Formats: sequence, structure tokens, C-alpha cells
Amino acid sequence: MLDYLLSEAALAVCLGSVFQEALHWYNIRTRLHLKTTQRLMRSPLYWGTIAAMIGLSVFGVYFWFDGQPDTASLRDLFVFGAALPLIFKSVLKSVAADPSVDLGPASPPERDASGRRVLAAYFGV
Repeated sequence: MLDYLLSEAALAVCLGSVFQEALHWYNIRTRLHLKTTQRLMRSPLYWGTIAAMIGLSVFGVYFWFDGQPDTASLRDLFVFGAALPLIFKSVLKSVAADPSVDLGPASPPERDASGRRVLAAYFGV
């Protein structure tokens, strides 16, 4: 496992996840002036969530390939790194779409960037 964490394979997964996050910020570039987006950009919890998702992608790929991610090409690992956070976000959105699940307000609040609201904004729920 340690060899994997220090390998080109793990780096490819990380780069894929970072690329996906950069695309997300590019897509919301027209909303950067909004107060809610400004609060998220300054929230350590938001950036910690992003870092955690990148790290979880590395571990997710390791387990997906049954502990042998070096058997996949670097290109495939890059794509897996970009896809796993998106899949996780989609699963959370699906769960949040159920009216019996209450994960907080549907739109980001104007007052603060508390933990629940930051996570809801990141995952789009």
C-alpha cells in the first residue's frame, strides 16, 4: 500500500481529481462574485472536503483494482481519479433528492459557512 501511495499511479489519480475540481471551478466562474461563493472560497472546511475527496479517490482506486492499481494505465487511473468524486457527488444528490432525507436547506444560506452548509454546497445537495 505504501508503495502505491508513493507511485505514479497514485499521482495520476490525484491529478485526475484535481483536474475535475479545476473544471468545477471553471464552470462556476460566473458565480465567483456571489457572497455564498466567496464564503465557500474562504472556508477551510470546504477546501478540507476537497482534499479529503482527492485522498479518498486514491484509496478508492486502490480498492477498485483489488490492491493492484499498477495493472491499469496511467490514463485510466487519471480518469478514475476524476470520476470517483463525481460518482460520490451523484450518489449524495440522489439520496438528497428523496424528500424524506433532510440534509439542510436547498439553497446556500446568506449568513455563514457552517459545516453542514459547506458540505451541502460542495456536494450540491
